[in-house]
Amino acid sequence: MEPRAPDPITAAENLRKIPDHVERLSSVFLKANQEAKLLPHWRQHQILAFLRYVGLYADDLTDGYKKGLIHLIAQPMRNLMELSVWIQYCGADEKDAKEFFDDAARDIRDMMTAVQTLYTSVNKEPEKKLEFMLDHLRTNAECRKTLHLSL
Repeated sequence: MEPRAPDPITAAENLRKIPDHVERLSSVFLKANQEAKLLPHWRQHQILAFLRYVGLYADDLTDGYKKGLIHLIAQPMRNLMELSVWIQYCGADEKDAKEFFDDAARDIRDMMTAVQTLYTSVNKEPEKKLEFMLDHLRTNAECRKTLHLSL
């Protein structure tokens, strides 16, 4: 069997459709899971985030393709390949998916704390919106439950 010849026109047309498909798929998935309650909130959030990133990287690919710049195509392609690995990893085992989710939540918290520390060292006071978000993470039980943070 011979591989098909590349068809950049069809590929570009399909690529432009991905963000719309992702948006519709996310909406249907969210509604179905809210009704059936099959997946826990953290897993729902994880799947929606994966879908969102597929759409974002497809947009980036489309922009790079329109501009005809290979470096603007290469990075989103690498991002999609990495995302594919993480999706397969999380899809293979629920425990691993949970660990991946918890690690990502801790990374977000740590990044917010680092930015706040830097901001405070320069401005001699914390950034108010960031402080509010960090305080919310520390005190809101539902948020801690959702993000599984140990602040």
